[in-house]
Amino acid sequence: MAGRMKNRGIKPALVFFSLVGLSGCIDYAVETTVNPDGSGLRSVRVEATDAGRLADFKLSPRDFTELMFFSEREGWVHETHVASGDTTQVFRLEKRMNDLSSWFDLSDEIRIAGVPPASSGSSLGYLTLGDVQFRNRVWVRMGENADGNESFSYQEQFLWENGIDAILEFILEGLEQSVQEAYPRLSERDRGEILGFARASLWSAVEDGLLDSSGDEQDHLLKRAMDRTAVQGIKVVRRQYPAAREEPLKQRLAAFSEEWGADVEAEFDRTLPGISLAMNSQISFRLKLPGRVTTTNAHEREGETLVWEFSPIDALTAPIVILAESVVGG
Repeated sequence: MAGRMKNRGIKPALVFFSLVGLSGCIDYAVETTVNPDGSGLRSVRVEATDAGRLADFKLSPRDFTELMFFSEREGWVHETHVASGDTTQVFRLEKRMNDLSSWFDLSDEIRIAGVPPASSGSSLGYLTLGDVQFRNRVWVRMGENADGNESFSYQEQFLWENGIDAILEFILEGLEQSVQEAYPRLSERDRGEILGFARASLWSAVEDGLLDSSGDEQDHLLKRAMDRTAVQGIKVVRRQYPAAREEPLKQRLAAFSEEWGADVEAEFDRTLPGISLAMNSQISFRLKLPGRVTTTNAHEREGETLVWEFSPIDALTAPIVILAESVVGG
């Protein structure tokens, strides 16, 4: 049995940039049952407490349901529960699978958009914000072993499309403003070149573990990315500022990454509310397969039920994959 999935250092990295989201939380409870004939049942219950500080996110209740794909047209039922002065929004969805081929229809059932529909055409750097979202994919297969016993294979994948790209482009937007303040005579093209160096350096840092690390290691990777940017960027700066030196630019870029605070946090919430919501969401996933489970990466077993627990934000650097296989008979 695999160990419990972790956030791979993503939250420390985001906290470093002051990108911390909701004070409340959104809890998903996903129950999935596969029957011996290939049919089955999927039940999803979501509880959202303090859902959103929606005014801070500049989201209406309708924006929130569309951002999380909780609308009635998607099949969700909504209830409001009030207890001891606390309000919880509850969203429920239930689907019956009639046969093996219908399981793929559960794909995109669990989704979080980066931005609400009204902002989906907006751009952040080279990204269209409507292309940023968390989603699931489902595959269920039934076969026969060499001994004649039926076997089942269940796979569900949760992934972010363009999630890291969006975070880095948000950072680069702030970096561009900082460079413009320091060197106002630079042209838009000049700033674009410097951003290109920074983008490549930050992606290299991500590949080297920026979002999987914390503390001194994370500081080292970020500093190295900014230093590399300065080495290339100073050549661009000198087109307009011939006497400019590399060290002050390095210091400027270092200061930029240390000055982020509440104002930037609020701006991130408004720019990419879906990622902020995901940071405080948790998914408890429970699966029952026919027969005897032979292979799984489940975190726990409760009797015949396989259990996984993770957060959507855990899928930023790599997809979360749920795997299980079983044999009926034998």
